[in-house]
Amino acid sequence: MVNKKPKNSKEHANDTGSKATQQLLKNQGTMKTKKKRKFKPAGIIQDKPKDSLHKLVSNVRRSKDEVSSNWQAFLASGQLPKSSKPVSKKIAPQSNTSIKEDSNRQGFSKPSHKAVAVIPEAPTVDFTSDDSYVTELDPKTEAQKHELTRCIAMDCEMVGVFDGKESILARVSLVNQHGECVYDRFVKPKEKVADYRTKVSGVRPSDLKRGEEFEVVQREVAAILDGRILVGHALRNDMKVLLINHPPKMIRDTSRFRLFRNITNGRTPSLKKLAQEILGVTIQTGEHSSVEDAKATMQLYNLYQKEWEEHRMQKKVKRRKNAIAAAVGQSKTWAKSKKTFKAKKALRKKREEEGAPKQVPHTIESLRVPDETTVHITDEKQLEIEKDHELDELSTYFSQEVEPKVLITYCDNPLKKTRIFGRELTRIIPNSISLYRNRSGTKKICQSAIREGFTDVIIINEDMRQPNGLLLIHLPNGPTAHFRLSNVRITPELKRNHREITHHRPEVILNNFTTRLGLTVSRMLASLFHFDPQFKGRRAVTFHNQRDYIFFRHHRYEFKNGKRVALRELGPRFTMKLRSLQHGTFDSKTGEYEWTSEGRRHEIETSRRKFFL
Repeated sequence: MVNKKPKNSKEHANDTGSKATQQLLKNQGTMKTKKKRKFKPAGIIQDKPKDSLHKLVSNVRRSKDEVSSNWQAFLASGQLPKSSKPVSKKIAPQSNTSIKEDSNRQGFSKPSHKAVAVIPEAPTVDFTSDDSYVTELDPKTEAQKHELTRCIAMDCEMVGVFDGKESILARVSLVNQHGECVYDRFVKPKEKVADYRTKVSGVRPSDLKRGEEFEVVQREVAAILDGRILVGHALRNDMKVLLINHPPKMIRDTSRFRLFRNITNGRTPSLKKLAQEILGVTIQTGEHSSVEDAKATMQLYNLYQKEWEEHRMQKKVKRRKNAIAAAVGQSKTWAKSKKTFKAKKALRKKREEEGAPKQVPHTIESLRVPDETTVHITDEKQLEIEKDHELDELSTYFSQEVEPKVLITYCDNPLKKTRIFGRELTRIIPNSISLYRNRSGTKKICQSAIREGFTDVIIINEDMRQPNGLLLIHLPNGPTAHFRLSNVRITPELKRNHREITHHRPEVILNNFTTRLGLTVSRMLASLFHFDPQFKGRRAVTFHNQRDYIFFRHHRYEFKNGKRVALRELGPRFTMKLRSLQHGTFDSKTGEYEWTSEGRRHEIETSRRKFFL
């Protein structure tokens, strides 16, 4: 009977091991593994006959002239350490090696459960045992030298694609703990190779033509590494091109081991230097060999396995001790604070019984540094201040001689949020319009606004798609105030509808402006709104100054009864901070500044308790 042609190359590659795998699944069932948060099982790993291992590693090259070093002479010297103790404890193996699902540009897919070859389970490793560093370096027979051990060393060679800087997998080699190569495959590239890097990688076009498909190699390597300790040098790069993960506790990277880094004074050592300094072997003299590099990393691990595992156990114990100490310290702090709270509560109760006045807590406002320009109602200079206000540029508004008319414009090419913010200001400020500046300069805008009878100009600036500045110019003779805008929330962001804003003129509330500079700024903000509010609309606009930050809110109030009042915010909301106050209209070159924060940061911020508004 003629077999049907497989649908694709992937099924054809899996056909040799699929029947044996299906038969094992029927007899034994799918092995259940404990779910991990980060790592997913790579595939179904089952026990297998001894013959299948030889089938997997039968194509491994072991020619003497493959490597460009004195590695063969080193192996003949017999420097491999011997084990002294068997592993005392064993735990159930878990399938932790996973294949990444989100493949890169090559479009690799997640492998199916049909394994190319069924791999024997890895020897169990007890990470809590003191004897976990004992190795299996005394094979009884020559055949056992080529078997899979609980530690596997891996090294990969890459070639460049696209511009030659991006790397993909070209060759992968695995070496067991006896120093024998158990897996060596070239990989067919999925992209056009721009740089074979033959001088370093040793890979040639003929090698890749006879290579395996990437999915097949990826699945076989993941199955071999599953449940085993992975040894290598800079393994992050190898696993990146293989698109697989491995549990961090099962990785032994020679480029990160503390004792090896001491050779290079803490810097990352190269594998060539480690082999030369520790093993006395010269490698990577010409074209690199992944088999040779994997053997070098495995021998480094074998020589320092005991120190390596003991160091890992010490770090684990240290982390546990630190966690326990932190928990104990936190409980002691909580008990101490509870005791202090009880003492303060008893003292406060005693003072109340004695009739002592209630203590007022200290705040930044209560500890405010006194300002010589602060205005007091009972001050003798109050009359002088009122006369100054009668003669300043804003006196015509407060004497109700001129009705305010406001022009609102923007920076060049304003974005959506800035435009919406300007239109919402026109709904709040009576007798105001919003126009685009059409690349006109600020001085030209002021001249045109004076001709059209506007009393104020507001220019909204933006940065990073957010309104970040507001320039307020009072016409025709100034002053000009520059504010920094922050925390701008337009009406849709507050989940409100602009139709709730009526056309009634709002009431204006100015709060906590106590200095001469603060009074000038508050008068400029008040002059934007009509001096005759319409109380029927029950709208209130609030400018609240706190620590030189001016908070703007827009509400509608409603009287529930004789004592309770309900507020509903209509939007928008924003925060302003004064940056400069200039005499006259805007003039960045020859203008005279009454107050500015530019270049005075250290002078202004000498004390957190000094405020200017």
